[in-house]
Amino acid sequence: MARKRMDYLLINHRKFTWEERVAAFWDKVNIGNPDECWQWKMEIGGKGYPCFWNGEYTEHAHRFSLRLKLGRKLKKGEHALHTCDNPGCMNPSHLFPGTNLDNIADKMAKGRHRTPGPKTPVMGELHHKAKLNDIRVRRIRKKLEMGFTVSELAAYYNVTYQLIWMVRKGKIWKHLL
Repeated sequence: MARKRMDYLLINHRKFTWEERVAAFWDKVNIGNPDECWQWKMEIGGKGYPCFWNGEYTEHAHRFSLRLKLGRKLKKGEHALHTCDNPGCMNPSHLFPGTNLDNIADKMAKGRHRTPGPKTPVMGELHHKAKLNDIRVRRIRKKLEMGFTVSELAAYYNVTYQLIWMVRKGKIWKHLL
């Protein structure tokens, strides 16, 4: 069975023309009005950006769309930026080339960044797994100073012993120390 599959691939494998690659790309896009976002129909890759096999290598689909608009490959260090901030949008009129600094400035101007910088982790109650909030953490620390045990506080706040212990040791919620 494996041999038949390999033979099939060898017999039917061929290079696609540029026109066929472009047609295959646009078949994967919901093309709408010129001012609308043209959404990618296929699966989404890592970091929320669709990927497309361009006949040579896999690239982000919005980069391929911008490549078609510009009539050239993007240069090294050149990014495809969205005016619409929709990673799945392939509308060439919503895409423009820019540098990494342009991309950072664009997200800062549009409020899509984490302060003070892009590598700063989300902390405290803003973290999606947070079981406590700032007020409760301050109360827990005050009660620990008053002599309450970690076990008592864990039961009272309905959280694990380890969570209260990490708060006590300053392993988490450090920004409130």
